[in-house]
Amino acid sequence: MSDHRAADRPRAALTPTVALLGTDRSVRRLERTLGRAGLDVVATVDDVQGLRQLSESVHPHVLVVVGEEQLDPAILSSVSAWLPHTRVVVTVDGRQVTAVRRAVQAGADGVVLDSDAAMSIAVVVQAVSLGHAVVPLNDRSVLLRQRLSTREREILALAAEGLTKSEISAQLHLAESTVKSHLSSGFSKIGVHSQAELSAYFSERHEGRSTDPSVLSPGDPA
Repeated sequence: MSDHRAADRPRAALTPTVALLGTDRSVRRLERTLGRAGLDVVATVDDVQGLRQLSESVHPHVLVVVGEEQLDPAILSSVSAWLPHTRVVVTVDGRQVTAVRRAVQAGADGVVLDSDAAMSIAVVVQAVSLGHAVVPLNDRSVLLRQRLSTREREILALAAEGLTKSEISAQLHLAESTVKSHLSSGFSKIGVHSQAELSAYFSERHEGRSTDPSVLSPGDPA
């Protein structure tokens, strides 16, 4: 089911037009929030077919994808093909430690945590429409493309297996302060903040789901 509004009604200059993609009740809540902020919500769609129909009549400045589960390759390729000038904002569950990274890697221009959406969605949509990339502050490193050094990769891999700093220090014959320094820089580069997030990050990569260029494969140059 799709809900299209007239795209040619008068609107304030520089006010971005917005479409929403999603199927749960939060779509309507976000629609009301964006409307109260003065943004022009021109359509809501449920699926890829709805996107195709949307593209035949409306080309919004921003598409808000409600829920990371909606962000699959078919949707992103459809946005690129049918709405090439439309930017994408995704709402994600902040309890999923790698959700922001996955959304950015999938092609999102902006990411909003579900818990913050009521307060921040309008600001993020406006910023993205002006060409900015926006993510939560704690996840800003996902916008960087820093490669890990060989030593950082080695230490992070051991930490992801559950080894403590002292155990890594003994295994690699390094001072514990050196291990701590490499862990800190490595965490910053790949955008994780805890042992649990690090383990999830490496698990994703080993399952072949990650496309993050910051992690090197064995044999790659440091």
